[in-house]
Amino acid sequence: MIAQLALSLILLVGAGLFVDKFIEEMQARPGMNPQHVLTASVALTGTAYQDASHQAAFFQSVLRQLSGFPEVKAAAVTTDLPYTFPGYARIAVEGRPVPKTEKRARSAYFAVSPGYFGVAQIPLREGREFTLADNAGSAPVAIVNEAFAQKFFPNEIPMGRHISISHSEETANGAGTTTKWSAIVGVIANVDEYVGQQTPRPQVFEPCLQRPDPAMNILVRTRAEPTAFAASLRRAVWSVDKD
Repeated sequence: MIAQLALSLILLVGAGLFVDKFIEEMQARPGMNPQHVLTASVALTGTAYQDASHQAAFFQSVLRQLSGFPEVKAAAVTTDLPYTFPGYARIAVEGRPVPKTEKRARSAYFAVSPGYFGVAQIPLREGREFTLADNAGSAPVAIVNEAFAQKFFPNEIPMGRHISISHSEETANGAGTTTKWSAIVGVIANVDEYVGQQTPRPQVFEPCLQRPDPAMNILVRTRAEPTAFAASLRRAVWSVDKD
């Protein structure tokens, strides 16, 4: 019994230290401000949303609905959230040898709406954020983080350079034979992807209006307790599509 009590005490102390470390990591500088932010995941299904333009239109309509609530400071959408192990893309740099897609360097990937970096309060180091003008009818653009700039453009200025962003499904399908080049228009601060991350990874962002996705995460920065806005967020989504 004494041995069991001693072992239990060791486990309790270890658990307490783990919790303390977890809280310390979450309160450290993750690169964004999670305070007063409510998030929700929405996945569009059915024939009505097979077209990419309909996917983009749905989320734009939801964001317009949210902007009308007095409790909302700002809202945006993103394919992945910080601390959720985002997907990846393969990267090539214009003016350098372009290897086969599956052999290109990898980068964490996000498609986000205009205003996303402001909502998440991720510092913009250079350039600009995405705007509504960065849509399907305009020239492809991208934003990268500082780790991306350091990896792909050491001792160079990334602004204005062009990169190719290829996705895993394109590699699997053998697509991407015609290279599409996106101009880098901004550089943001590094944001952690998981608790305890020591070294920031390269991250690349595309406008969701140029690369729509049927599954997105909504971020709402509220003026008060964010969980109190959950019911209103559901109503905003249902007002666009009750199903």
